Amino acid sequence: MKYKVHFIKENCSYEAEEGMRLLDAAIAAGITPDAPCGGMGKCGKCRMIVNGREVLACQTTVKEELYVSICTEEKENIKILRTGLGRAVPCVPGVLPGDVAEPLLAAVDLGSTSVVGYLLDGKSGELLGVQSMLNPQSQFGADVVVRSSYAMEHGADKLSHCIREAVDSLLGRLAESCGHRKEDIVRVVMAGNSCMHHLFLEIPVDTLVMAPYVLKVKEAVSRPASDCGIRIHPQGTVYWLPNIGGFVGADTTACILAAEFDEREELTLMIDIGTNGEMVLGNRDGYSACSTAAGPAFEGAKITCGMRGSTGAIDHVQWTDGKLAYHVIGEGEPLGICGSGLLDAVACLLRTGQIEESGRMEETCYFTPEVYLNQKDIRELQLAKAAIAAGIQLLCRQRGVRPEEIRKVLLAGAFGNYLDPKSACRIGMIPAVLQDRIVPVGNLAGQGAQIAALCAEEYERSRRLASRAEFLELALNPGFQDVFVDELEFEEAQQQEILRQKALKLGFSYAAYLDCGTLSLLQEVRDMCKANTCGMYGKNKACPPECGTLEECRQRVKQYHWGILLQTVGEIEDSFDFEGMVEVEAEHKKHFAALIKELHDSYPDMLPLGCGCCTVCTKCTGPGEECRFPEKRISSLEAYGIMVSDLCSKNGLSYHYGPGHIAYTSCCLLA
Repeated sequence: MKYKVHFIKENCSYEAEEGMRLLDAAIAAGITPDAPCGGMGKCGKCRMIVNGREVLACQTTVKEELYVSICTEEKENIKILRTGLGRAVPCVPGVLPGDVAEPLLAAVDLGSTSVVGYLLDGKSGELLGVQSMLNPQSQFGADVVVRSSYAMEHGADKLSHCIREAVDSLLGRLAESCGHRKEDIVRVVMAGNSCMHHLFLEIPVDTLVMAPYVLKVKEAVSRPASDCGIRIHPQGTVYWLPNIGGFVGADTTACILAAEFDEREELTLMIDIGTNGEMVLGNRDGYSACSTAAGPAFEGAKITCGMRGSTGAIDHVQWTDGKLAYHVIGEGEPLGICGSGLLDAVACLLRTGQIEESGRMEETCYFTPEVYLNQKDIRELQLAKAAIAAGIQLLCRQRGVRPEEIRKVLLAGAFGNYLDPKSACRIGMIPAVLQDRIVPVGNLAGQGAQIAALCAEEYERSRRLASRAEFLELALNPGFQDVFVDELEFEEAQQQEILRQKALKLGFSYAAYLDCGTLSLLQEVRDMCKANTCGMYGKNKACPPECGTLEECRQRVKQYHWGILLQTVGEIEDSFDFEGMVEVEAEHKKHFAALIKELHDSYPDMLPLGCGCCTVCTKCTGPGEECRFPEKRISSLEAYGIMVSDLCSKNGLSYHYGPGHIAYTSCCLLA
């Protein structure tokens, strides 16, 4: 028996066999519901309202006539990254069909989550337009492993057909939006990971998803567009850039091409973070590439209230005035949290101690009653971040270098473009020493595909680049599991907590993690020093102007990523109890000197900033004379132009503790 299933928002119906899953009925009706887990009932994302009741479509069978509303975010509002690094190349595409007066070229970045198309003038090379859409294969699973499993179990026809139709439709919309005919497109250059490559070209994926993870086709491929279901010029051709190995596909080749790894002098790490994490490390002397199964956590899948970066998603979180503050895409009420917001939130919760270094969470963190992070979400993030971190460590081993030797980090992809590098480093996904070397480069794969479409020599160059890449298969690497397990913990959080406890044992009233990104060096604070209320301006080597110009102070501070903020709070009789103030200040300085002594061996390059003027010597050397103990000299926060009350507020500490109390504040900045 058959029953009609009415999809209300989509204004369409499908006649389903009794017992058919609602998810399959939706797919058969031409709808692309979210099913990150591939319909296994694990992710909870395929929620639908059926005859007034909320259900999971993958767990619901058709037994009667149904009226269905799909509970997913509005896909047209999802942020899909289109731009890239930008590298000019000459427009020399080679031989094109001669019957087109104004030939058009196209480049397509076929990602697991999104598809981006670029239309280019075949004569001038001008970028005419960009269009994007979600990859409709998401209805068969969020990641390539789940999709490949679906293809092996049910056949790849559905996956191949839907992505070919999607690319064909995208090219049509792209040409129309620019006032051109789709039939004038004569060449399409495509980049995508190995699984997307195989599924698009109808190449079996069985050897790709089982050890030893061998590609059926690595070389660059060209086929008549009509053979791929792409309805452009009758003589139009689809070109795929070459794959490298395993899950390191043509998209990574496109990134290497755009970033010109064969000409880079400085040691460079490129990370393209998406459902998978592809990485390349090296320079013109050689480079290695790997792919790590970061999982779809960064794109909202497997996170209880996770969603893609669309309207209603919390995309950034910060700790302000003792509480979590967040930003929502579209400025409305939060509907969920996307990957960049997830990283920020966990980084903040690590700072406050609500998440331990092991990842254990004290209690669920609520942004609203409906949007929250729980222990399961933290574990999912740990798995994803550990996969990326382990990949970086093993690439360094492969190249025989240390992470600190990397001079530049190119962060590619949508997630990489929107995340806060400080949060990525704070949770240990990227080594902290690299924080100031991170450069977001946008859709690097899309840029590489455009370059190859515009210039025949660059397309040939992509072949050489791919063949030269040293492929590292992490899944078969004997050291991967150990490194991965080590990277599961939040190492910096552990260091923070050790330092915090050490400071409290020494006698400080409060100690907190210090985010060096919150340091603002202000001229107006230096001007207060110049007013010379304390009488030390120009007389103390640690005070202005002897401690250096404000710009010199800024350059020193720039070397540091994090630190520890310290306070001693004492009681005084009233605001005129100068004797009581001096006693509390002396106690604070005693604790500070003891902490500096303890930290010296572990952090020899730390920068301590204290309260009040330097008191290492009973009397400071006079004008024109050198400081007697420059290695012990301690400038104050104010000497560096830092407003202490503002710094405390941004890092979760109070500054005013009410009548009868006074607080003295210092910090140690740590590389």
